[in-house]
Amino acid sequence: MRRSALRASAISLAIALGGPALADSFTPLAPVTYPLGPYEFAYITMGGGAQVRRLPTFNASIRDNADNSLIFSHDPKFVMGGGQGTIGFRVFETWLPGLNPRIEGSFGFWHGTSIVTGGTSDFIPSSTIFSIDGTRAVGCGSCQGTTDLRIRNTELNGTLTFKVDLGLTPQFALTPSIGFLGGHSETKYRADTPLFFGTPGVFPPTYVEEIVQTTRIGGEVGLDGTWRVIPKVSLTGGAGISFFHMHTTLNGHDCFAGNQPGGVCDNSPVLIFSTSTQQSDSRFAYRLNFRAGATYDAGWFKVSLGGFGARDNAVPGVANPAALGQTAHIIYDAKWSYGGFAAVTVPFFIR
Repeated sequence: MRRSALRASAISLAIALGGPALADSFTPLAPVTYPLGPYEFAYITMGGGAQVRRLPTFNASIRDNADNSLIFSHDPKFVMGGGQGTIGFRVFETWLPGLNPRIEGSFGFWHGTSIVTGGTSDFIPSSTIFSIDGTRAVGCGSCQGTTDLRIRNTELNGTLTFKVDLGLTPQFALTPSIGFLGGHSETKYRADTPLFFGTPGVFPPTYVEEIVQTTRIGGEVGLDGTWRVIPKVSLTGGAGISFFHMHTTLNGHDCFAGNQPGGVCDNSPVLIFSTSTQQSDSRFAYRLNFRAGATYDAGWFKVSLGGFGARDNAVPGVANPAALGQTAHIIYDAKWSYGGFAAVTVPFFIR
């Protein structure tokens, strides 16, 4: 006689490694489900973690006329926290011993914020502020200012993967996998540069606000290994590569309100310029994924701890103008991300 039983509820844990993302993608270890017991048919994994992300260099569109250098430039690096849930089940029974085909569906969420304060600069003998649409330039003699940059990054991603556990020995299994992936990320940049013109207490608002959004759709292949070192403890490790199509959009606007105390851009009587820009771009890209960890099997649940790394060949960002005729535009750069996670897997049984 058959009966179904849920042996435990899933627990979500989080572990943070490193300090200040996906591609934008949470790349957890595959749940250690080999060898499945004769009555195990499905499992749920819940976990959380943190990763260190890097973005292409960001610059404010203010140039020192003495040497044509950018006055503020920053390489964003920050921590993103998030979590992921996975549901997996055995596809069918096989007559081959140690062969376990299964399907996994996963959904993840990541969020992180970085705040950088440039500090008050020395008086700049001569500088130029450019609008992000490349049509306006304002000279500034003997100005003093500071640039505060705030970056907020949010990512959503999902995968549907087919895996086959191949039991090579009673203690070791290989798991090749192939699947589909999709994701969306949004990075918001806000750079505030109030400039002091020499009038006490007067710091007119000067800012740039830009949003870069990217959608990814593609596929991935991978290979993982599981080695049961003692009856209840397994070591895992693997690698994979993802290929996907990226569609990226940039929307931005800026404001330079002139020598107006507490002026608001839209209402300032001394508005010098307020411009906007838009751009979109599509391309194909890839990501290399690496992962390693350990799992403790308590019978009715499994606890996993581990780390992961990823190398993206095209992480999107934004470059602002440093001369008339230039516009703010999307740029790409190759970047590493890395982090750690904790997860709990709960199997379902049929008796």
